[in-house]
Amino acid sequence: MNQREMAEHGERSDRARGALVGTAAGDALGAGYEFSFPGPGVPIVMKGGGPFGFAPGEWTDDTAMTAGIARAATLHRLDTAEGLDAVAAEFLRWQESCPKDMGNQTRRVLSRRSSTAAAMQATAAATGPDNAGNGSLMRTAAIAVAFAHDPTPTAMLSTTAEVSRLTHTGVDTHLACRVWSHAVWSAIRTGALPDLHATVAAVVPDDARGRWRQWVAAAETQDRPEFEHNNGWVVSALQTAWWGIHRTRPANDATGTPDGADAHIRDGLAATVRAGHDTDTTAAIAGGLLGAVYGAAALPAEWTRKLHGWPGLDAAGLASLADAAVR
Repeated sequence: MNQREMAEHGERSDRARGALVGTAAGDALGAGYEFSFPGPGVPIVMKGGGPFGFAPGEWTDDTAMTAGIARAATLHRLDTAEGLDAVAAEFLRWQESCPKDMGNQTRRVLSRRSSTAAAMQATAAATGPDNAGNGSLMRTAAIAVAFAHDPTPTAMLSTTAEVSRLTHTGVDTHLACRVWSHAVWSAIRTGALPDLHATVAAVVPDDARGRWRQWVAAAETQDRPEFEHNNGWVVSALQTAWWGIHRTRPANDATGTPDGADAHIRDGLAATVRAGHDTDTTAAIAGGLLGAVYGAAALPAEWTRKLHGWPGLDAAGLASLADAAVR
């Protein structure tokens, strides 16, 4: 490996770390505002609290399940039966920790204690054809990290859908996970914010592409995030995260500077939180992509030094987990 290749490898590794640590930063930032709608005069800070009483910097189920996927990726490639079984086992291990919060659909599935991925997917399928909450979208960053060195996204995209099926159902649920995981994977590999319309064109089938183009266009053009449903719905959660990122994107080359990266991370996550409702999840989704674009080193230190959560990690631990998960 020559010097240029070593530099590119190091930058990509930092962006993979950023995807995990950025997820946690957005998650913990939003946790204190969950189910509220903070106005423009309310400072968005890492304050903790919220309806579930999280400590400042403590991440929620969003990052815990993301970490579980990353831990599974250190054992097996996720595009194997062994890898999916390891993810299912990590989800059950997290459930055993008695988390402060768990989504209703995830609780419904994990309470059956399915011992394999196939059994867990069957349990999820039995809950109905369109349980389309945001609980599988929130954890996709880890899958993009695990496949960060794959030159094509094919294995990553199929794995994303399979991991989504462990707990959730519905065509658009799985498509949302594919769209966002592709965006994060692309950002890790290139260091650039993706064109989400091009992402939709690349990963969404023809019969669904029209509605997905409309959903992305709405996220990019609305002054206020007023979507079809609240952002507990998977599509609205993706729209809210993209709305926060897109509307705060600098109009010039400032994103390539440290100051530009810092401003976009802070402003993008603050806007996402101000959109309200399921703020920990929408900010976790946005934070994973922003961290993948700019890298862990660009995330605000006053946030990252407070981060902690299941399975007993801090920001440095998450960064090390990302290094181990990349295969």
